[in-house]
Amino acid sequence: MAGREIASWLAGGLLAGAALPGWAQTPPSPPPACATAEHRQLDFWIGAWTVAPTP
Repeated sequence: MAGREIASWLAGGLLAGAALPGWAQTPPSPPPACATAEHRQLDFWIGAWTVAPTP
């Protein structure tokens, strides 16, 4: 009996999923490359730094 109920629920779920194709959307496109001037504003922070505790 339990196997028949599971099969019934599975069949119903498959039919419901096939009837609602709007849920299967394509993934969003990747964000644009960070090549604009706004993305390069803090480039002066790049380099070799020596960090020491303050007295």
